[in-house]
Amino acid sequence: MAPHPPPPGRADGGRHVTVSPRARLGQPMTKRECEVLCLMTTGLTTEEIAGRMYISTSTVHQYIKQAKLKTGAKTTHQLVAFYMQGAGRESA
Repeated sequence: MAPHPPPPGRADGGRHVTVSPRARLGQPMTKRECEVLCLMTTGLTTEEIAGRMYISTSTVHQYIKQAKLKTGAKTTHQLVAFYMQGAGRESA
């Protein structure tokens, strides 16, 4: 049986490529990651954040995941606390 071709647009040939969390730890957050965190501090849900930013809920989750990797936060609560202390807003 021949292997299936990779999905269109996948530069990795259809395979998932993982990057060590250490590779991202300490990197500055992007403007969009900071926007998501700012909206999270106001108590908005993922769906509400997605609606305000005109993005999908999965994109919101991806921004949160990337921000956790960059800050070392293990939970969303830790991530929001980190942001509210001002550490996340330096790169915005």
